[in-house]
Amino acid sequence: MRPADTFRGWPAVRLDNDIISAVVVPDIGGRILQFWLSDHPYLFVNRNLAGRLFTPAENWGDGSMSSWKNYGGNKTWPAPQGWDGPDQWAGPPDPVLDSGRFNLLDADRRRAAVQSPPDPRTGLQITRELQLEPNAARAVLRRTMRNVSQRRVRWSLWDVTQLDCATDADAVRPNCTMIIPLDAASRLRRGYSVLYGAEDNPQWSTARPGFLEVRYAGALGKVGVDSRAGWVAFADGGWVFTHRFEVTPGAEYPDGGATVEVWTQGPGIAAGVDFSQPQLRGLFMEMEVLGPLVELEPGDASSMDIVFAACCCPGPIVDVTADVCCGGQLELRPQGRAWRVRGAWGVFESGRMQLRAVGASAVLLEQPVTPLEPLKLDASVQLPEGARGVELVFLRDTASPVVVASAVT
Repeated sequence: MRPADTFRGWPAVRLDNDIISAVVVPDIGGRILQFWLSDHPYLFVNRNLAGRLFTPAENWGDGSMSSWKNYGGNKTWPAPQGWDGPDQWAGPPDPVLDSGRFNLLDADRRRAAVQSPPDPRTGLQITRELQLEPNAARAVLRRTMRNVSQRRVRWSLWDVTQLDCATDADAVRPNCTMIIPLDAASRLRRGYSVLYGAEDNPQWSTARPGFLEVRYAGALGKVGVDSRAGWVAFADGGWVFTHRFEVTPGAEYPDGGATVEVWTQGPGIAAGVDFSQPQLRGLFMEMEVLGPLVELEPGDASSMDIVFAACCCPGPIVDVTADVCCGGQLELRPQGRAWRVRGAWGVFESGRMQLRAVGASAVLLEQPVTPLEPLKLDASVQLPEGARGVELVFLRDTASPVVVASAVT
């Protein structure tokens, strides 16, 4: 097991693959407390709680959210959330799954696994394993919930990642935006539902067809989206952080079918709690991924993976795949006797991009690419005789070529 380091005063495990790095703090709910692409941090960390630990009684407080010790980072909760009965998770606060002292099961340079104490309220024990991929700006977070009670339980794995949206002067940083694809067959009137806050909150925007964009402005609110695309992206001035995940067709999801939810922190009242209180303040938004509701008999377990990926990519983001973030479609337009080719992408792994002629054996352009530099294509090319269009191909040493985009003449 890798020896523990420290982060902000807590014992911690640092992971690094020379492209991305992360820090896991077992003693505060097994959180991934920070995630970096090179030296760029993405996650909100509450500096007012740096290094502090509390007893279970202190973490529970009076049981209301006013007692919550919001450390920041990424954590796993059970859903649905609520306060009406034993089939709802009445947190945060929570002395076990949110802020309990997790056990460090194993760790090395690129992997850490932590496990919660058994939770008598939900009947669950949660294990979180973060694995950084070699030579890529990707990591896989596997979450497992096991029923350690003597009763049948039914829960969803719910991951909450808090993204930092503050300037060094503690003002709202402009251009922090969450992008979620809307489902054309959504059961929701606008493709999303407002769970907390004003219905006409100006942070919610569907001006770009097919997408909900949450443009952070420091106002309190929450939306749920029944998206089946399997990805959500956070963009911050070209620095992009994404989650990819599986959506189970036909399964029941919490909160009216939500697979993705976004919380925006700000002053106001939600669930009867005043978020203007000093201990609850912060400038961040939450990227929340929910799994299907799963029924577990005693001893049963269920797992779900989320792929974290980071890169530099210009907007507007239209797709996220295993290999790339797409900042718009590939455009091919006639320009006199030549053709103009335009587009923008970010990659999650270093390699080469080739622009190839479709229907003719010709490489029109080629350049190296890295997660730290966006690929901005704006060039005039000559298409060889017989070419029907162009395709953008991503090449790496460790995998087969991938066609990223194509356009026809």
